[in-house]
Amino acid sequence: MKGWECATVTLAAIIRAETWRSSAILAALSGLINPLMLLFLLFSLTPSLRRSRALSIVRRVLAILMLLFMVATWVLFRLMHLTPVIGHVLWIAGALIILAADLWIGRPAAPAEAGIS
Repeated sequence: MKGWECATVTLAAIIRAETWRSSAILAALSGLINPLMLLFLLFSLTPSLRRSRALSIVRRVLAILMLLFMVATWVLFRLMHLTPVIGHVLWIAGALIILAADLWIGRPAAPAEAGIS
């Protein structure tokens, strides 16, 4: 299945009531990773939004949700005896690089204490 097809199927599953009562919820959660990443990038790339303490917390929550949804995807693969293809691996690797760059590497240095050099 192509990536865009997978995303379409999983996003469509979100609106079906039976999804929320079955293991299909794991697929639906994986479909939320891309929309959450778009929000994360919006709040990360705009300098005025990036400095906001409240949005910093929102970015952390979005990152944690995306990580949990990635795990949900792998649990689904295990339950259904599926092997992820290279596109999935690259998609997850790219998302992890974005998250790592923003949350760990891109974090501003703590201000120096007064009187300590």
